[in-house]
Parts: sequence; C-alpha cells; structure tokens
Amino acid sequence: MPEINTKIELLETTERDYCALEGVLKGVDATFGSQPCCGDGDSIKDVLRKQAQSIGTVVRWLVDAGPRDPAPLVAEPVRWPVGQRSCEKAQGDLDWYAVRALLANRHAKLVHVLAEMGEDELYGRALPGRSDWTVGQYAEATGAGHYRLAMTYARNCLKSGQSPGGGAMSC
Repeated sequence: MPEINTKIELLETTERDYCALEGVLKGVDATFGSQPCCGDGDSIKDVLRKQAQSIGTVVRWLVDAGPRDPAPLVAEPVRWPVGQRSCEKAQGDLDWYAVRALLANRHAKLVHVLAEMGEDELYGRALPGRSDWTVGQYAEATGAGHYRLAMTYARNCLKSGQSPGGGAMSC
C-alpha cells in the first residue's frame, strides 16, 4: 500500500477500502456472518463490531481532544486471524444488520470529521506520544487499515467456507 500523504488521498483510500469491504460483505448472509469462523471463535460480525468500536473511539478522540492529546491505541492494526487475541464478542442485542449499520454510521462519521480537518491538521505535525505518526496516518490505520483487515478476515471465512448453520470453520 503506497504511503498516504494528503487529505484527498486519505479520503479516497478510506472510501475505496470501505466500499471494497462492503462489496465482500454483500456475499455474506446474516447466518453465515454471525457464526464463528477461522478457528478463533470470532465471527465476521464480531470483527466488524470491533472495527466499528475502534473507529468510534478515534472519531470521539478527534472531535473531543484532537491531536493535542495522545491518541488512543485502538488504531493499532490487529492481524486477522491472530489466535492469541480474540476480538470482543458482539453484544447479544446487536444482530448482523445492526452491526453493519453501526459500521456504516462510524464510517460516515470518520469521513465527515476527516473532511472537516485541514491538511496541516492531518499531516502537519506528529501526534503527542507517537512522534512518528501524524493524525492522517493514524486515521488511515483506523479507517482504511481496519477495513482491509476486516475484508481479509471475511474473505478467509468465505474461502474456508461451509454452508451456513454448520460448525466452526478453520482457516
């Protein structure tokens, strides 16, 4: 992935990778997306919920504190599947459609916040406590980076495939 250095590149990449994830998810029904896969006990829904939660945390940070406070560590990419670290399970009251809507909502908020920020706010200085990252780089890891990881996880689940309703899949 080429390095992103401008607001336009960041917004284009964020949108492109979100759309690519949505394209993969179009082939996943609620039953399949909610069952454990890849042998780690997580479902695609669990991974999407974790990504939505991370994006929400970073959006709140950008709106409330911004680059004057240290960034939350949720944007650190987690490679799926990991085995050692299982993502949080989806809350029982969030079904497949609610998690998809939550991710769409968080994506829209992230894009809105990034669009409102200036080039200098995104790439003009390093983050406090993370001197090698700018806000823009952090936002890319949080948005587009998480979308790519979720897409990889979903594709692995689909590749290892089994008919919905069967037992856990193994990657």
